[in-house]
Amino acid sequence: MKDMKPLHISHNPFFSLLLLAASFSLQASSSSLTGSFKDTQQLLNVKATLPNSTLLPNWLPNQNPCNFTGVSCKDDTLVSSLDLSYTPLDSDLRSVSSFLLTLDQLESLSLKSTNLTGTVSAFSASRCGALLLDVDLSSNALEGSLTDLSSFTSTSCSSLKSLNLSANSLDFSNTNSTGLQLNSIESLDFSLEFLDLSSNNFSTEIPSFGDCLSLQHLDISSNKFHGEIGNALVACQRLALLDLSSNQFSGPIPSVPTGKLQYLSLSGNDFQGGIPLGIADACLKLLHLDLSYNNLSGSVPSNLGTCSSLEYINLSRNEFSGGLPIETLIKMSNLKKLVLSYNSFIGGLPDSLSKMTNLESLDNNLFTGLIPESVGNCSQLISLDLSFNFLTGTIPARLGSLSNLQDLIMWLNLLHGEIPQELMNIRTLENLILDFNGLTGTIPSGLRHCTNLKWISLSNNRLSGEIPSWIGQLSNLAILKLSNNSFYGRIPPELGDCRSLIWLDLNTNRLNGAIPPALFKQSGKIVVALVTGKTFVYIKADGSKECHGAGNLLEFAGVRLAQLKQNFQQKSLQLHQSVWRYHPTHL
Repeated sequence: MKDMKPLHISHNPFFSLLLLAASFSLQASSSSLTGSFKDTQQLLNVKATLPNSTLLPNWLPNQNPCNFTGVSCKDDTLVSSLDLSYTPLDSDLRSVSSFLLTLDQLESLSLKSTNLTGTVSAFSASRCGALLLDVDLSSNALEGSLTDLSSFTSTSCSSLKSLNLSANSLDFSNTNSTGLQLNSIESLDFSLEFLDLSSNNFSTEIPSFGDCLSLQHLDISSNKFHGEIGNALVACQRLALLDLSSNQFSGPIPSVPTGKLQYLSLSGNDFQGGIPLGIADACLKLLHLDLSYNNLSGSVPSNLGTCSSLEYINLSRNEFSGGLPIETLIKMSNLKKLVLSYNSFIGGLPDSLSKMTNLESLDNNLFTGLIPESVGNCSQLISLDLSFNFLTGTIPARLGSLSNLQDLIMWLNLLHGEIPQELMNIRTLENLILDFNGLTGTIPSGLRHCTNLKWISLSNNRLSGEIPSWIGQLSNLAILKLSNNSFYGRIPPELGDCRSLIWLDLNTNRLNGAIPPALFKQSGKIVVALVTGKTFVYIKADGSKECHGAGNLLEFAGVRLAQLKQNFQQKSLQLHQSVWRYHPTHL
């Protein structure tokens, strides 16, 4: 047997490299385990600060943090994302952040709606990890000053790209009030791409956003910012979304960044004057334009037609005048939703209206004349609201070809004739509201096929005949208003089969019999599918002799509670030579 020779590893390059690689692997594994243990400990420290020890039950010692609720990891070891949204932490931000910000690999942190209290300066007091990009602290009860916002984003969290501090507002009625505030900020310089400060009741003039070349999303809506905007945003040339709605801004519409903007909302302010011609320069990529609820006037500029990418335009609740700018609007080939209501556009509805294939609403203007038959060519139409006008003639039978229509609303006009039988072809129809016209004849029998109907309102017309029993087959019907007509005969007991019916108004007819007892169980209920996401008001008479709208339930999309007094109690609406006063009662 030969003697075995010793293996001289030091002279063998292959084995040297193998040992070196193994050494690095062990070091990396050890480092990873150390980092994982550190992350576990920091998360357990957070849990220890919570008043409710039963929260986060799987956050346990000696466990991989990647298995903890709300945690996502890199390489199954190090915490890269933490999302505890809607978890009732009931804790102080400083206590929580002092541990979370030490997570070295953390990129995203969401503590949305977690009942956090304390001040935002808690974040400024700690240095974020170098990889932290996204922080969401929205919908909490945070307070304090944001005067150090610039240093927060440029020093404490220099890598931060997205910051959401929305819905943390408290009372700002005096200088000692708490809540998120902007005080004495002349310029905000930061490298954020996303900033949401909405719903905080900031009560100041808008600061200059200085060096904001990276900013792509800015939402400061639903606050109390006031004054003119001036050049505060001119440097933000990469903005794709700008939402300044529901504030108290005044003066002319400001210059906005051009080239990148896709979403622009200036609604719910006190902007005055006309739409500037220069706005066309900012609409190369603009998809959404909302200028509603202001004091804008004049005509719609023709060069707005160059905004060919626009899908949504809302100019409602202003003082625009002149004819309907149809030739401008039909150039917008991608337009899906057009809202021009509550202005003073005059004249008739042109036949070329049919080219607006997604037209939604033209209510409460001063349109006169006939409803053009060509509206029946708007094949994609979902909602047609021509209420509050001076329209005459009959309801076009060709509307029955609108196979996607859900809302047909023409109340308070001067329409006459019968309700077309052709409406039976609109199987998608949900809301048929034709009150306060001069319509005659009976309720079309074909409507029995419109089984999606939720709202039928035909009051204050000259309709006659018996109330059809087939209405009881409309299982989705929630509101039936037939008052102030000439209906006769018995109240059909089949109405008791309308299991969704919550509002029945049959007064001032020639009816007999009893209201079906089954309906009493449903009285006062709210049908979720009917009202989800919608605001309703009920019009009550205030003693005026010609309050024609009394007794009507109306939908007002976008009405803000803060504006109700201004818009519906202080202002009277001159219409049809009558004074209307709106007294809202929310259901």
